[in-house]
Amino acid sequence: DDYIRRARLNIKWDGVEDWTQLSDEQKERQVERAVLYEYAATQVILEKDKERRGVILSTLPKEDSIGVGSTSTSIAKHWVGEGVLEESGGVFYPRILSPSQYEYAMGIKHKSIKTKIIPGDIFAEIEVYPRHFDFSQK
Repeated sequence: DDYIRRARLNIKWDGVEDWTQLSDEQKERQVERAVLYEYAATQVILEKDKERRGVILSTLPKEDSIGVGSTSTSIAKHWVGEGVLEESGGVFYPRILSPSQYEYAMGIKHKSIKTKIIPGDIFAEIEVYPRHFDFSQK
């Protein structure tokens, strides 16, 4: 189920509360809870969007909606993920990595480029990875 997969990807286990030490059973309850919250929130948002705009904006393209994601290669949302670039043949591709994907990526040799593209500390440095990630097998 897409909701369960997204919940597992988007939970920050060492966030405001440290959930890293929870048992597998407790973690599964948190995943189920995240699914319920996302489903409840998205249903209300979708209904209000359709009323106001006459169209539904969704995180996934569907027959009756327009799909709007964080990047074309990402399932993780920008508010929980880490933005990185993937370099392939001299072309850079944006990707938002979920917390677990980012933890995996940190083990791969990469470059950090200092930037002044956008003011503020959050964009002062961008990590560039030497290839496309393939998380379809995880």
